[in-house]
Amino acid sequence: MTDKLKELIEESKEDIQINFLELINELNRIPTQVGKWLTYHQVQRQKMILIETDYKKMVALKTKFYMGKMDDDEREKYGWPLEGTKVLKADLPMWLDSDDELIKEKHKYKMQEQIVSFIETTINSIQDKKWSIKNYIEWKKWTEGG
Repeated sequence: MTDKLKELIEESKEDIQINFLELINELNRIPTQVGKWLTYHQVQRQKMILIETDYKKMVALKTKFYMGKMDDDEREKYGWPLEGTKVLKADLPMWLDSDDELIKEKHKYKMQEQIVSFIETTINSIQDKKWSIKNYIEWKKWTEGG
């Protein structure tokens, strides 16, 4: 788990809690909290798009490399060794899936995707607080006979 995800988890624990003793304050805080998390979402989503683009570029380069279509200057630019054999098209996914550089790029992308997903879930939880508060008030009225 990344430090950023750990940080967001801790912050979300605080933001999704409802203080039933101060319901008016809770209702007033919801728009501010949603705004804060929407900002986080935009920043992290933009970062995810950049990471995804880097990953796709790397897949294209590695495909070109493994298929034997990369010239020596470009190959040397990346510091990749000269492969003695050309990979068959049917075997390409196996080579790409086992490539260490691609694995690292994919891992970065998946971790960023997880951060964005967590933020989206947190936003939904904060927005759902309105309904929890409303249901609590209705329940309280019912239990007090009015």
